[in-house]
Amino acid sequence: MRQAKTIIIILFIFILGILAGILAHAQIIKREIRHFQERNEETDLLSGRIMDAMDLSAEKREKIRPILLEFGKLRHEIMEKHRFEMESLRDSLKNELLQNGVSTEEWQNLERAMEKRKRFLPPPPRKHFPKPEK
Repeated sequence: MRQAKTIIIILFIFILGILAGILAHAQIIKREIRHFQERNEETDLLSGRIMDAMDLSAEKREKIRPILLEFGKLRHEIMEKHRFEMESLRDSLKNELLQNGVSTEEWQNLERAMEKRKRFLPPPPRKHFPKPEK
């Protein structure tokens, strides 16, 4: 009887711990959602990080938001242009290597290694600004 009571108490404490964890997690998620909703949807990720890092008042945020948005658009255009140039450079490297004795299998090994490296990098923020016209 005493052993059954101990097991029931341990299970009860375990279940309480699980419930407390679930409730705490829900509160954290709600707080994060509220935080992102408070940010203006027009603000891109970089601008938001800059304003958060400077710890600006609401008035100053509104004043510098257009400046940061313009900066973000220009930055995005430069990154997109650079990405296309890098892709064409990569393609020319591939052609040059394949013509000079590198096998397709060896090139694929390199591509797999590059993909593994990309997995550890955060994805670029593409959703905030439209792609520039070619």
